[in-house]
Amino acid sequence: MADDPQLSPETAALAAMAGRVVNATLDKALTGDLHGFEADVDAAMIEARPAFADEDAVRRAEMLALTKRAMRILSEIRRAITEGRQEDVARLDADLSACKRRVSELTAYQGFTAAAERLHRARGLDDFLATLPEVDLTRLYGSGQHRIQIAPFPLIWAMEARERPLARVQALLNAGARLDLTMKFWGQTVLHWIAKSRRKGRDKRLAILRLLVLKGADLEARDWHGRTPLHLAIVDGSVDDVAILLEAGASPRALSDERSWHQTDRTGLTTLMLAADDPAQMQLLLDHGADPAQKGADGWDLLAHLRKELAQAEQWLMEEPEKKRAGGTYERLRDARAASLALVAPLVATGPQPARKLTYRQAPDLFLALQTDMALDDWRETPGRVEITSFHAPNGDCPIYWPIRAKADRLQKLLLMLQAGATVQGDPGNGMALHIFARTPRKDAEEQAQMLRMLLQAGAIWRPKTTAG
Repeated sequence: MADDPQLSPETAALAAMAGRVVNATLDKALTGDLHGFEADVDAAMIEARPAFADEDAVRRAEMLALTKRAMRILSEIRRAITEGRQEDVARLDADLSACKRRVSELTAYQGFTAAAERLHRARGLDDFLATLPEVDLTRLYGSGQHRIQIAPFPLIWAMEARERPLARVQALLNAGARLDLTMKFWGQTVLHWIAKSRRKGRDKRLAILRLLVLKGADLEARDWHGRTPLHLAIVDGSVDDVAILLEAGASPRALSDERSWHQTDRTGLTTLMLAADDPAQMQLLLDHGADPAQKGADGWDLLAHLRKELAQAEQWLMEEPEKKRAGGTYERLRDARAASLALVAPLVATGPQPARKLTYRQAPDLFLALQTDMALDDWRETPGRVEITSFHAPNGDCPIYWPIRAKADRLQKLLLMLQAGATVQGDPGNGMALHIFARTPRKDAEEQAQMLRMLLQAGAIWRPKTTAG
């Protein structure tokens, strides 16, 4: 991939230079002898310089000069400590901190032209407008690395300015700032970036978001994870951002292809699933046409997803030490998910009502049939006819165990059982679902991996079995 920053000449040169500087630093730090250190650092810069843009070469040279200065300061600090000169130690520590702050600043502006850096730093509107003609607005700025410190979009710099941000944004748009540019590494547009920000100056920020939408920013643009600006606003933005995007016409039924930030990799969540932690956002989505009956790409429905999320919050609340949950974070999360579930449950249940589910006492044969190798077609109908969630066998056998033990169609049967509401917690004496899974090996490695993934997605955890007494 030619666009991959990890394979670019700049990145390769930077990695080689950093490696040489780190090796020289470690070598001199261990020996305490700085002889030849500065020459080693200078040689690393000379070799790497041709790969850098002019401005970045100047920044790197200053960073290496600060590295050399920091090493001298550390040597002086060791000497001052040995000689008991505490006042000198405090002064040298302050000098070292100043070096670190300057290095951080230089790092933040890697990938900026000199004019772009001045535009970003401009405090007053007059300085901003005076610098604007010098800046190329057909490109983005920054290192392109994962943890960039400054937004790559000049429009975001304008939005984040303290003085007259809306006027700056308008000036950029009048000067030809493009709204279709995407980040080289993450594929995000300026609308993605603003949609996920929760910065101060709410009214000004929302006015800028409305302006960008009015000027034609793509509401359905997808980043490299398949997320639209609306998806990011739901997860990382505010209810106001969500409202503006929906009012502008963003689709409330677009599936997010993003891989989960949890330990599992479920994909294709609906907007209502993403809004599980915020009932206000969920109500807003419903008001704008989100479908509570829409399923995710993996076949899960909204109620099953919300029940799983609620169970997970309750699990966290139970497992975290009292000290860690003193702030009430898990309580608020549990209450929000419970409110979301209560909000959509009546909507999903409208229409023809299903027949009342049968208990074990009413239909023991159906429960027993689920424990046999019945045909998949028969299996499809049965979990929905019986009250799985209230079943308790005298011997501690749990419904979640049955598809795990099945000899055929295990994946389909497990999904049907989970959708019927079977808990993955299992029985304390017999073990949780993962215990049963570990004791039920199969030769099909791919099937095993998929089953494990489904169990983890449903909230299964590993915990040693409890024993009586």
